[in-house]
Amino acid sequence: VQTCALPISPDSLSRWYTYFGTFGPGKTGEIEAGPSEAAKTTGSMSIFRGGRNWSDYHVDTTINWGQVSVFSLLGRFVDDGNFVSCAFSRYGETAQLYQVIKGESNFISQTPPLPVKDFEPWVGVKMGMEVQGNRVGCFVNGEEVLHATLADVSKNGSVGFETWDPNPAAAPHVIQSFSVTQRSGE
Repeated sequence: VQTCALPISPDSLSRWYTYFGTFGPGKTGEIEAGPSEAAKTTGSMSIFRGGRNWSDYHVDTTINWGQVSVFSLLGRFVDDGNFVSCAFSRYGETAQLYQVIKGESNFISQTPPLPVKDFEPWVGVKMGMEVQGNRVGCFVNGEEVLHATLADVSKNGSVGFETWDPNPAAAPHVIQSFSVTQRSGE
């Protein structure tokens, strides 16, 4: 088992690739992810460049939730048309599991409403994802809230995140931490 905090700082952005949207230092210097009003996008997608050969791992992230509706963790990312996703809405109140194959997004399952903090529910929201063989699990505050065993999952692939909101001017999420714990044999 090996854990690494993936670099998300202004100095390390070259280790990430952004397909679309905003990913980088915001007005306060913190790393933000969200849609781009200038480019008229309603979301963002950023991937860690170094994880192409990873297979089984657990991803943890902590964010300060912005106005953007959805924050998704991506796993087994081969390209922008092949990956699995744990999508979280409203401070982690709902988690949904998706599998994208050849560009087609397939909804797998969803949680019922989950509890969120009463005080400042947007601060320090902890979400996670685990891929182990064909099993994918979604986590909120360290607890697995959703899982499925999926066919046709790539054996290897990197990690990343995606955001979505209908408003390109929605305030982005602020990423506080992002780490990956690789499982045996990696």
